[in-house]
Amino acid sequence: MILKFIFITLFYSVIALNILQSSPVFAQQADNVKKVLSIGDEAPKFVLRDLSGDFIYLRDYSGKKLRQPWKKGEKHVVVLSFFATWCVPCKTEIPILDGIAAKFMDEPLKIYLVDLNEKEELVVPFIDSLDVSIPVLLDQYGVVAEKYGVVALPQTFLIDKEGTIRYLSRGLKDEEKFRSSITKNIESWLNVEN
Repeated sequence: MILKFIFITLFYSVIALNILQSSPVFAQQADNVKKVLSIGDEAPKFVLRDLSGDFIYLRDYSGKKLRQPWKKGEKHVVVLSFFATWCVPCKTEIPILDGIAAKFMDEPLKIYLVDLNEKEELVVPFIDSLDVSIPVLLDQYGVVAEKYGVVALPQTFLIDKEGTIRYLSRGLKDEEKFRSSITKNIESWLNVEN
C-alpha cells in the first residue's frame, strides 16, 4: 500500500513539473535570470539621461554602426562605471577615473559614471563633494545595470569602438592595480583602428 502511494505521488509530481515547466510564467522567470556579461560580449545598447537633462546613447559613440555618425564624427572607446552614493569603494574609484579622463582628454574616449537606483537630488551633492568632472548618467530604475549584469559596486566596463566589452572590474580591491590596468586597456583599445 505504501509503495503504491509513493508511486502515485511521484507520477503526479512528474506530470505537475512538466506542466509547470511548459507554462509561460515559468519560461518568463527563466528568461529574467540576470546574465553576467564577460569580456568579448557585445555591450548592450542604452539611452540614459545625464545630470543636465540630455539623453546619452551608447551607439552615438561606440558600436558596429553608430546611431548618428554625422553627429560625433568618430567612434570612441567608452568606459562605464556603475556606482551608488552609499558605496564606499566608489568614492575611491571615481576620482581615479576622473584623473584618467583628464589624461586622455584629447583622445576619442568617453568615461561615464552610471548611478544606480538613486534620485538626482541625492546624486548631485555626492558628485559635487568629490569635485569630479566626469559626466553622470542616471539609471534610476536599474534597467541598464540589469542589462549589464551588475553584481557589485563599483563595476566598470571598457567598451571598444566596435561595441565589444574588452575590460571589466567588479569592486575595488587595489587602487594602483585598477589605475594601471584600466589605463593600459584604454591605451591599447584607443590604438585599435575601427
